[in-house]
Amino acid sequence: AAVLTVVTVGFMPSESIEVPDLRFVLQEKVGQVEKFSVMYPKVELRDEAWRAVLAACPDVEATTSLGSNIELNAPGVTKGSGLLALAEKLGLRRDQVMAVGDSGNGLSMIEDAGLGVAMGNATPEILAAADAVTADNNHDGVALAIEKYALHR
Repeated sequence: AAVLTVVTVGFMPSESIEVPDLRFVLQEKVGQVEKFSVMYPKVELRDEAWRAVLAACPDVEATTSLGSNIELNAPGVTKGSGLLALAEKLGLRRDQVMAVGDSGNGLSMIEDAGLGVAMGNATPEILAAADAVTADNNHDGVALAIEKYALHR
């Protein structure tokens, strides 16, 4: 199985492209790439690449959302920083913000929100960081969290 690299060049998933050679993208799409998502056939290969990435680029935001992928963002670009930037734009205080997540790429969001809620199917890392836990993704976990914590029903 080969390593699959998906590069996001715009906001929408439809603007993501699969690329066979990351070097080409780095040379041809300078300033256009918003995110790298690299899929590995085995977690062990992902972990090896993760160590190499962090050694070469210690400031890059590296995370995961699937069992064997790495998502790479520019330094400081996380779901948490995006959530807080949006809250500020909307005039909301941190304690007025709730975030719901289930995997590594949501950790910063869970930690940065006034109320971090883990999905019932969340990774151990997310469960440990969360203030509360809701049902899993197959049992309306997000809706239940909104009803309980935002709408107080």
